Amino acid sequence: MQIAEQYYLDPSGTLATAVSVARTVADDDENPMHQQAQALIDRWQMDWLIQENHFQAAQRALNLGQLDLALTNAQKITHPHYLEKIKPVIEAVQARRIELENFLEQAQQSLLIGEIERAIYFATKLPDTEPWTTQKAQVLEQAKSIQINRERRWQSVLWLLGLFVVVLSALAGRR
Repeated sequence: MQIAEQYYLDPSGTLATAVSVARTVADDDENPMHQQAQALIDRWQMDWLIQENHFQAAQRALNLGQLDLALTNAQKITHPHYLEKIKPVIEAVQARRIELENFLEQAQQSLLIGEIERAIYFATKLPDTEPWTTQKAQVLEQAKSIQINRERRWQSVLWLLGLFVVVLSALAGRR
């Protein structure tokens, strides 16, 4: 059974070999470890299925841009084979998260220096999943507020300019 266990825990993913070795004991009704071997095979197969489900769920979540869900599923993986298999998914999640954090930082920096269009451009690169949806909404709301304030300032300037022209015209008419 130790040999079967070693095959099972092998990161190269040799469940079939582990089960095959364990079945030599499980199929022998005369062997006192018969029931224990069969229970172990059943547990391995169930564990393998669970690990595969976590792996598939992590991949699906990554493909949908649900980075937190992808990591949550990846963290549920415990078997050496699936720990190896999930590494590229975790790396992709981390890379995507860094990319999105950079987009958010660019959007926020653009707001600080008054580059509204650039801020909106980077904000729209953020996905419609949390926490990015909230962050995107905040940037877009700030951009809208800055734009409204600019328009109000221009309206005030234009109004004052109009008033100045009227006053100048009135003064010119007196001469």
